[in-house]
Amino acid sequence: MTTIDFDSLQRFLKQIDDNSIWQPFYEDHKRLETFIDTCNEIRKSEHWGKERNKEKGILLEKLMKQVFERFVFIKHIEHDKLAGDNEVDLYIHLNDNIPLEFITSVKKCIICECKNVWNSSIDVGIVSKLSELCETRGSGLGIFVSIKGISGRSWVYGEGKRRKLYIKTGIPIISFTLNEIEQLQYKGYNFYTLIRRKMNELIDEVEFDGDKLVRLKNTGDFVETLIHNVESFKKIGLLTEEETINVMQRIEEKYTVIKN
Repeated sequence: MTTIDFDSLQRFLKQIDDNSIWQPFYEDHKRLETFIDTCNEIRKSEHWGKERNKEKGILLEKLMKQVFERFVFIKHIEHDKLAGDNEVDLYIHLNDNIPLEFITSVKKCIICECKNVWNSSIDVGIVSKLSELCETRGSGLGIFVSIKGISGRSWVYGEGKRRKLYIKTGIPIISFTLNEIEQLQYKGYNFYTLIRRKMNELIDEVEFDGDKLVRLKNTGDFVETLIHNVESFKKIGLLTEEETINVMQRIEEKYTVIKN
């Protein structure tokens, strides 16, 4: 591929929407029916006995294989791949010939762990295990799919662990519940969009250098608080340089006291 061809492809990829990268189920009636049937079967598996635990896990892996296969840049998917003493549920290889920033950011592969367990959430140990698998297998993104999600919230328990591990490794670990995956049957829901949204949320929060948006009630200086938060929005990409300057000027015009 020549440089011109490569640049043209990059421009094209920036212009296409997410539905051209991850093809929604509602656009393929047959695959949509299969997806819904698998989701319903997983719901029924809540009442299966312990002797069917392996079958329950395989069922959720089957669902996620259907989801990942909707990506247009999938090279191939490995199922139950052994990685040392551990087994990877789904190892998704992406086509590295496509100059898409997302593919580079996840190091051309994703590891997905599926937990079809109805009475518990994903704990600290399981989060650590997925992060370790990503490191040893050269993956730039780990995804959990489960019934109850990751334990805790913010910097506590499993949620806290995935934040701390991102600081240490630079590998984001994100999570989807079955409820979220089921939404993919509806128009307006795109798995690629959701992945990038969850990645950005984690990265922006952690790479905020521990800084947080200041609550107005926690400071005695209203204008200082406004300026601080505008700078914070710029830092995480919510405001451009030009937008930041304009807002700062409006704050100055509205609140600055001119002394004679």
